[in-house]
Amino acid sequence: MQTRKLIRLLPALVFTCTPDIVASTITLGFDPTVQTVNVGSSAALQLTAADLVDFAPPALGAFDLSVVFSPSIVSVQSVTFGPDLGGSGEAVFSSSVTPGDLRLIGISLLSPADLDALQPDSFVVATINMQVNALGTSTFMLSPNSLSDEFGFAITLTKTETGEVTGVPEPRTLGLAIVAGVLCLVACRARRMRCSPGRRRNF
Repeated sequence: MQTRKLIRLLPALVFTCTPDIVASTITLGFDPTVQTVNVGSSAALQLTAADLVDFAPPALGAFDLSVVFSPSIVSVQSVTFGPDLGGSGEAVFSSSVTPGDLRLIGISLLSPADLDALQPDSFVVATINMQVNALGTSTFMLSPNSLSDEFGFAITLTKTETGEVTGVPEPRTLGLAIVAGVLCLVACRARRMRCSPGRRRNF
């Protein structure tokens, strides 16, 4: 419900009386780009924004993003939004999860001047907290629905970077598997030696 309200609110935040605006661009990606996690453990992936201007226009004023992932490998537990669109009472955020898709929405309520003074050229938009449930690799891919600057004008997404989370066996499970494999090999060798013709006894 909150997500729908925020989507309806986005057009209302477009400012009509603004100075001449140069088309803004941005790069979105994940940090770390690749990580390996034991099955059953937690992981965190940061969604980052870059290639803006340090404490000057343009700034990221609002976003509506979809993050696609493999639900058979990981499950999203929670999302923590960063402070660079504004603190408590200065920005509104929403997240919702369906199998394989995470929707992220954020809107800054700050004035353009205040947002420019707050926002650096690169920052963490949100941190995705997840549980790794199975072996394999989940690729996280961004699908932007809308991006706008501090004046409500569209920002051009020039580049997106994927992230990967790979689930691997727990060390104890891997160790037990190795021991079981060695024991199986020893048993097979012993069986071959007993069945070897050169070792048959004559009566």
